[in-house]
Amino acid sequence: MFTKQDEEFAETAVDTTRRGAAITDLSNRRAKLFWGACFGSVATIASTFASEPDGALAFLAATLWILFFKFESDLRLLRVIDRLQRHDKELA
Repeated sequence: MFTKQDEEFAETAVDTTRRGAAITDLSNRRAKLFWGACFGSVATIASTFASEPDGALAFLAATLWILFFKFESDLRLLRVIDRLQRHDKELA
């Protein structure tokens, strides 16, 4: 199901130039998603106290948090690969 995305991620992880660009891009996306998820969560909590809870708003906030954690996971993996490759070059 996600084979194409997995292959693209693997190709990005192997290529040093693409990996650096991907780290920068994922960092920016992660920051934007974090603040979006925070805003969505605060809006969900505020709507709960103001009136009946809005299910769509809660779903949006949960989806943003899920995407945030996915980008965080991808970013950590790319950073670890980058550190390991730099460490191998230093030893060689």
